[in-house]
Amino acid sequence: MGLIGVLISIAGIYLLWQARRGILYWLEFYFRVFRSEFSRRGGLSRDAEHVAAGVSLDAVRQGDTPAAANHSRRKNTALLVACGFGLMVLGQVLFLLDLAL
Repeated sequence: MGLIGVLISIAGIYLLWQARRGILYWLEFYFRVFRSEFSRRGGLSRDAEHVAAGVSLDAVRQGDTPAAANHSRRKNTALLVACGFGLMVLGQVLFLLDLAL
């Protein structure tokens, strides 16, 4: 049972390795939202928020934001990350159960 746990953990690590660029995208997206929320509460205008986020005002007015384009390309990475973490945890639990029994 311990060997199966180790193999499942390795499979989870492999899934996380495949989704490494997606993880960076989600972290960048989170910090962008956090920064805009912080700027909004600080009293900056909407134009200043988009300039601080690195998006041109013409793109905002037309609805062409880079985040919207990237989101459609990377919508499956959240599932890969969740499955990777789940397999890693499940593998470690199986390994620890084998050690305990």
